[in-house]
Amino acid sequence: MASENIGRVIQVIGPVVDIEFPNGVPAIYNAVNIESGNIRVVVEVEQHLGENRVRCVSMQPTDGMVRGMKAVDTGGPISVPVGPATLGREPRNAALDELPGRRRGLEADHREAELLDSTRYDEWLAEAEQRVGCGRLLEIGAGSGGFVQAALRRGWRVDATEVSESGLAHLTRTAAAAFAGDLRDAAFGAGTFDLVASLEVLEHLPEPRPHLAEVARVLRPGGLLLLTTPNFGGLSRRLLGWRWRVIDPEHLGYFSPHTLRCELRRLGFDRLSVR
Repeated sequence: MASENIGRVIQVIGPVVDIEFPNGVPAIYNAVNIESGNIRVVVEVEQHLGENRVRCVSMQPTDGMVRGMKAVDTGGPISVPVGPATLGREPRNAALDELPGRRRGLEADHREAELLDSTRYDEWLAEAEQRVGCGRLLEIGAGSGGFVQAALRRGWRVDATEVSESGLAHLTRTAAAAFAGDLRDAAFGAGTFDLVASLEVLEHLPEPRPHLAEVARVLRPGGLLLLTTPNFGGLSRRLLGWRWRVIDPEHLGYFSPHTLRCELRRLGFDRLSVR
């Protein structure tokens, strides 16, 4: 069995992480695991810098990462799992399938990734509750219902839309009111919802502007929109160009923070926060 190729972090600037590997650098696009205490981050090698150093882009926040942390070359690229455990559009940490000493397959249902998603959902919902209370929520394109279930646990009344049969099969097993189809076909009343969540949906739509207009219509005055979509203006896209893994035939449009701000302001959203 080949020995691990171990390096040390030498510089962290936002999502960009430089690592030194004394025994030889990993191949371009290899996944590298960085673990220390509560920090568990996967980075991808993007550039060989010389002197046994590589430049990587992190797949997760690098908060708390410092020089000297141990980095382990996985020997291969980040892989994307497939199968029932990955149904829906929830953001996934694709490289968590196999971390050092933790071999596991799809039968494990990606419990670790689900735990990370659940924690993030609870954080988002807790912040929303401070702003609009714990009332009625709509998730658009709810997939297999991870966010829906987090909201139900916290006491929200939840409606959800979904177009896939597999996602709807999951949603109908929850206490949410599930609608099979597009948001505009659901014909919700104006001002119905305190919170609308659209997580990794906008990039899939052929007509995002009418979709956002309908979101604005069904939100009550003072309501909150939680929207996530890949950042076309982000550092990883600018570094990788057309190698940016988000570029996919299923994605029909890409958005920068500036683009979204302009469109949302046009629709009457007046307090915007981009993260």
